[in-house]
Amino acid sequence: MNSHIQFPKVILKKFTDKNNRLFYYDFDEKKIKRGRPKTFNTEEDYYSEIVEKFFSDKIETPLGEVIRQIETINFYEKAPLQDLVDDARNYIYSLISRNPDMITEVKKNSIHLQFMQVKDIRDIVASESLRLAHNADLFGPYPIGIGTTEDSFVLNSRGMIQSNNILLCPITKKRALVMLLSDFVEYEDYIPVFDLTSVTDQININTFINEKEDGRRFVIANSSKQLENLLMKCGI
Repeated sequence: MNSHIQFPKVILKKFTDKNNRLFYYDFDEKKIKRGRPKTFNTEEDYYSEIVEKFFSDKIETPLGEVIRQIETINFYEKAPLQDLVDDARNYIYSLISRNPDMITEVKKNSIHLQFMQVKDIRDIVASESLRLAHNADLFGPYPIGIGTTEDSFVLNSRGMIQSNNILLCPITKKRALVMLLSDFVEYEDYIPVFDLTSVTDQININTFINEKEDGRRFVIANSSKQLENLLMKCGI
């Protein structure tokens, strides 16, 4: 069984063209490549079947509903999606808990986990970290918003980019979850919507540069042309 290492397939499908292909820049091979949502960034038996089902129930199914509703709302009105905030936060928790960097750090700093098999460590870190974050409501004080653009966001290997006090997590080419990393703003009955069209290009450039500087793996884009333009703007 192939496991998606970082992103659920429901996210990857939103970054494909009409032929179900996604385009990405491979930083290791320094070339633009194509992939398919079913097989992109996967590894056989990376997670156990139990953990795969856990992610399916807790992340993929609820996230599909979040995306469906976000894609259909009128962005000129307030978005009454407060009931979906928990599912949005859970997806952000899952990005953090599934990140290979986190698994490496936990293993390095644990007396016990370093004696376990790598696959078991992945299962424990990814699932238990998600449960802990959810139960503790670690991001509870931070409001969730929706970012929208008339252009297209790119998606890095982490699935998120932080800029100042904002955490941006693209979930489709034109929609992103936005977490405001401050507790001085409160939205009681609606989720705020931010039009990021004017800054999308800079967000994408920053995403690309950060990926390169952090020694990470890839950036997914709307098309090979968008990647070519980004490479030129970033001087890569």
